[in-house]
Amino acid sequence: MALTPVEFFKRLQASIPKLKRDILNDVIAVEAENFVSENFRKQAYVDKGAKKWPARKDTKNKKALLIGAGTLRNQVTKARVSGDKVVIESSLVYAEVHNEGLKAGRGEGFMMPKRQFIGESATLTKRIGKKAAQLIDAHLNNL
Repeated sequence: MALTPVEFFKRLQASIPKLKRDILNDVIAVEAENFVSENFRKQAYVDKGAKKWPARKDTKNKKALLIGAGTLRNQVTKARVSGDKVVIESSLVYAEVHNEGLKAGRGEGFMMPKRQFIGESATLTKRIGKKAAQLIDAHLNNL
């Protein structure tokens, strides 16, 4: 049975909050994934400017930091929204060690230099807001 125009618009109006939430969750996840990828590319953490990662102590090794086989980079670029947070999980035990600069398993007292690639960022928050506003405006212009 077909809906009457009044029934259709009532359903549409009732679905708008969920539609906005779904769109925003998708925007947030994509922007967070792009942000993490950008941090790996720049070898820096972008938040009100780029905070470059500390260089290697081994000056003979000129390879890009944390890029290597790409395992860490590829795994931590999958984001999802949970409540009011963006969650990027990793099953790699060394992800947190690199991101936070924690004690690593290379002998007693070895501290991994902090090479942050995920975390709270005013830059990311601003990008998410800008992208969400663009999407909503584009949607409203197409009505």
